[in-house]
Amino acid sequence: MLDSPGMRELQITDCEEGVLSVFSDIEEVAAMCRFKDCQHKEEPDCAVNNSVDAGKLDLRRLTSYNK
Repeated sequence: MLDSPGMRELQITDCEEGVLSVFSDIEEVAAMCRFKDCQHKEEPDCAVNNSVDAGKLDLRRLTSYNK
């Protein structure tokens, strides 16, 4: 437990490698998105959303990935 007056939250930094490892299935599909900076939300031709719609990726995993 930490007591840091004035600090509301702590965030993990430099966790990209861990995210890439845990969500490798999503990252693999994301490489096929139309836009390089796709957020996998409302962008057109999003390969990740198309995979979710087709039942190839689980929506719960995408929700966790976006968090």
